[in-house]
Amino acid sequence: GYAQVAIPFYRSGNHSEKVRRIRAYTYNLEEGKHTKTPLKQSDIQELSLDENHSVLKFAMPAVEKGSIIEVSYRKESSFITHVDRWNFQQKIPKQYCSYQVVLPEYFYFDVLQRGSLPPQIFEKCKITVTATGKNLSKGQMTYNAQEYYWEFSDISAIKQEYLAPPLEDYTPSVEMQLVSHSFPGEGTKYYTSTWEDIDQILEGHPFLGKQLGSFEFMASDLDLFIAGRNRDSIPIPEVLRWIQNKVTWNGQHGYLTSGP
Repeated sequence: GYAQVAIPFYRSGNHSEKVRRIRAYTYNLEEGKHTKTPLKQSDIQELSLDENHSVLKFAMPAVEKGSIIEVSYRKESSFITHVDRWNFQQKIPKQYCSYQVVLPEYFYFDVLQRGSLPPQIFEKCKITVTATGKNLSKGQMTYNAQEYYWEFSDISAIKQEYLAPPLEDYTPSVEMQLVSHSFPGEGTKYYTSTWEDIDQILEGHPFLGKQLGSFEFMASDLDLFIAGRNRDSIPIPEVLRWIQNKVTWNGQHGYLTSGP
């Protein structure tokens, strides 16, 4: 249920997204008085989904029927090609929802908004950010950034309508797609391209497209499966069931193979 919160984050090699400043409270009405129960940081658990994906999970404290829950956090990421999609509307009503994204000025993103729910506040402005770190000259660096901010209030619950597309297709949300980056003294590098270019990249990927075109790992089993039978007369559903019985899930989430 919604009292079980999971905050996803990504890691690759020695780099990982950082989830900071997790704050969570449960509000109840007890004997005519409002109570506020905070989440204990010790109740937050980290769970690894696969080599690259993990979540921070916790259960909201003191939740009962009619409770109001409040959750906020900050995520810092060095993975420039991806910014989390944020859903403003869910299957439960919300009193308030806000989303803030700060991007260094060197990166240009397309902002893709979905749904018909208009925000009460939307701001886009330039700000100055000071970053600190042991790998930076003099321990810190100041740069200009682009800030995006959305704010909603009194959001009704959304529900799946009969014969309507999947809920994810029309849930009010925002996504950000990296278009290009341009560093001082360097040219501009573009990331987005045509669908044909994307198709070619995916087909040539050693852990995706090239794997789809290679079935040597199943060839010997397939020979046994069709032995003594007319290959062209075997029903496709039967072949599909055979493949499904041969494939098991390794418990990891993703769409790339673990090796070439």
